[in-house]
Amino acid sequence: MVCTKNSLRDRFKGYRFGLQFHQQKGENGKEGIEKLLKIKRTMNVLITTLGGSPAVVTETIDAFKKKNISIEKVVVVCTNNKYVLRGFEDLKKHLKEDYTPPIEYSNPMYIESDDIRTPEDNQEFMDKLYEAIEKEKREGNDIYLSIAGGRKTMSALAALAGQLHGVSKVYHVIINDPDIESEVIKNKEFHPDPKYLTLIRFPPVPIDISQLTQDVKKMEELRETLPRASYEAVEKIKKANKEFFDKLERSKKYMAVVSICSVIAIAILHTFLAKFVEELEGIIVMVILCIAMISVGYLATKSNV
Repeated sequence: MVCTKNSLRDRFKGYRFGLQFHQQKGENGKEGIEKLLKIKRTMNVLITTLGGSPAVVTETIDAFKKKNISIEKVVVVCTNNKYVLRGFEDLKKHLKEDYTPPIEYSNPMYIESDDIRTPEDNQEFMDKLYEAIEKEKREGNDIYLSIAGGRKTMSALAALAGQLHGVSKVYHVIINDPDIESEVIKNKEFHPDPKYLTLIRFPPVPIDISQLTQDVKKMEELRETLPRASYEAVEKIKKANKEFFDKLERSKKYMAVVSICSVIAIAILHTFLAKFVEELEGIIVMVILCIAMISVGYLATKSNV
C-alpha cells in the first residue's frame, strides 16, 4: 500500500489522539501506543504442578517477588481430583485479592484420572505439561516452571518436560525453617514471611529435541529392520541344514550299496580262494579285502558330502 503525505499525517494524528486519550486515563505514552496498536506484551507466566496444597503456588510467587520477578499469570496442571480442584478455587481468590495488579489465571489443565496411578496417567500428564508450555511459547511469554506442587511423579515429569521443551527456568520452593513450615501447614497460610522462602533453581540441561527425534526415528527403523534381517538369517540356516541332511541321506544310501557290494565280493572271493589256498591264508586275504572295501566306501562317502 502506498502511503501519501495526507495518509501519514492522518495516521500520526491518530497516534497523538491515542496518546492523549490514554494519558488522560493516567497511563504513560508507551502504554497508550501499545494499546492503540494492540501490541501484545510479554508476560511472566508461572506453569505449576498442583496437589492438595494450593499455598505452594502463592509461596512460589512471593519467593519470585523477593528476586524482583513479578509473576503475571498462573497456569496449573493437575489431576481431576475434587480436593485439588477445590484448592484451586481457593487459590483463585488469593490471586485476585492478594496482589496488585491481580494475577491472571487460566482454567486448570487436568488429566481424566483423579490421581496418577498408571503409565497412561503419567503420559497424559506429560502431554498436558507439553500443551501448556507450547501454548505460552506461541504467545511469546516468559515461562517459569514450578515443580513444587503435587506428587513426586508430577514434579519429575515437570522437570523432564522443561528440559525437553526448552524451559530453562525450572524452580522448586521450600520453607527453610521446619517450625515455620509446620505452622504454615497447620494454619493453611498462603503467605508465610518471605524471609523463610527459598527458591531452588534446577540447572538447565540442554537437550536437542530435533536430534532426539531423529534418534527415535532411527530406532524405529532399526526395530522394523531387525525382525526382517532375523527372518532372512533363519531362512538361510534352514536352507543350509536342508542341504546338509539331503547330502547325509544320499551318503547313507551310497554307503549301504557299497556295503552290500563289498559283502557279495568278499563272499565270491572267499569261495574262489578257498579252492586254491589253505584255509588260514584264505581268512587273512578275506580280512584284508574287507578292510579295503570299507575304506573305499568311507572315502567315497566323504567325498560325496
